[in-house]
Amino acid sequence: MDIKNILLKYIIGDLSSQEKEVLKQWTDKDVRHANYLQKLQSRHNYSELYIQYKKKQARNAKRIQWFSRALWRRAAFWILPFLFAFGVGYWTNSSQQKPNIFPGSSKANLYLANGTQLALDAIMEPGWILVDKAQMIKNEKGILHYVSPDTMKASKAKEYNQLKTPRGGEYRIILPDGTKVRLNALSSLNYPTQFTDDKRIVELAGEAYFEIAKDSIRPFIVKANGLDIKQYGTKFSVNARSAQETTVVLEEGSIGVSPANKEIKEQMIVPGEVVKWCEPTNEITISQSEKESEKLTAWHNDRFTFDNETLGKVMENISLWYDVDICFHDIETASMHFTGNIGRYADIQVLLDAIEASANVRIKVEGKQIILMNE
Repeated sequence: MDIKNILLKYIIGDLSSQEKEVLKQWTDKDVRHANYLQKLQSRHNYSELYIQYKKKQARNAKRIQWFSRALWRRAAFWILPFLFAFGVGYWTNSSQQKPNIFPGSSKANLYLANGTQLALDAIMEPGWILVDKAQMIKNEKGILHYVSPDTMKASKAKEYNQLKTPRGGEYRIILPDGTKVRLNALSSLNYPTQFTDDKRIVELAGEAYFEIAKDSIRPFIVKANGLDIKQYGTKFSVNARSAQETTVVLEEGSIGVSPANKEIKEQMIVPGEVVKWCEPTNEITISQSEKESEKLTAWHNDRFTFDNETLGKVMENISLWYDVDICFHDIETASMHFTGNIGRYADIQVLLDAIEASANVRIKVEGKQIILMNE
C-alpha cells in the first residue's frame, strides 16, 4: 500500500484495519517515521479544515451525488499538498529523481521607445535605466520603478514603453504616477513614460493586478480586449488572456466597465463582484461570488486555488507558471475536475503527486514536458 495515501486517510480518519497495521509497521520501522506521525497528530487543523470543506460541499445539493462518488479523489487533491509541505515528500520521494522544473520567477523584457530592448530579472544588480534626458527608471529586485520627471524638463512628445513577461516569468512595475502593477506570466503592458493627458491610459494583454494611485482629476483606464476599465483609485485584477472573454475582479474601491465601442453604457462595479466581458457577443455579465473572486485573484497572493476546476485548466496554469509543455493522452483526463490550494512557489512534484493521488491518472515527466494519461 502507498504510504502517502495511508497518511492522507489517517488525517481524515478513514483508515481500515489493514491500513492501520501498515501504518504501525511503517512507524515501527524508523523512529523518524514515528516522530513525523506524532507531528501530524498535533496538526489538528488539517482534519478540521477538511471537515469544514466537506460540510460546505454538502450544502450544494446539485453536487452531493457527484461529490460522494469522488470524495476520496477530491479529498486527496485538497489535503495532499499540505502533507508534502509538512514533510511527507521527504520520506516517500527521497529515492526518486525530481524533475528539473522550477516555479516562475521575476523576469521580463523591457522595450523602450527608442527601440532598445533590455532583459530584466530579480538577481540583477540594482541600477538605473535612462529613458530620455529627463527621466530614469530604477530596476531592483524584480521591480521596475519609473521616477516622475521634472515637469519643466519633461518631453512634450508622448512615448511608450512595453514590459513583457515570458512563460514562467512575472514582474512588477511602478508607473510614473505611482500606480503599482504586477504582471503575470506571458503578459504585456503598454504604457506612456509620462501621464500628460487628462486620462491615464495603459493597454494590457494577458493578466495583471493593479493598485491605482489616486488622482481625482485624471481617471486611470486599462484597455484589454476591447474593454475599458475605468477607475480613480482602487485595486483589481484583470485576466485578458482569452480573446473570447476578459475577466475583471474588483477588490477595493470602485470601477466602471464599458466596451471600447461604447455600444453599452458604462456599468459600475463594487468590491467582490466579478465582471466577464465577451467581445464576440458584445455582452457583459456581473456576478458576486466569493469562490470565483478568490480563485481569480489567488495568483497575486502567491497561491494556486482550484475549485471544481478541470484538469485541463489546472495544467494550463501550471504550464504558464512552470514553463512546461502539457500533453494529455485523452480528452477524458483533461475534463476531470479537481479542487486544491497550494503555494505558487511549491516544488512542482508536490502538485504532480497530488494529482496522481487524487485520480486514476499517471503522470510522466520528460524534460520540460508533462504527460498525463489514464492508469
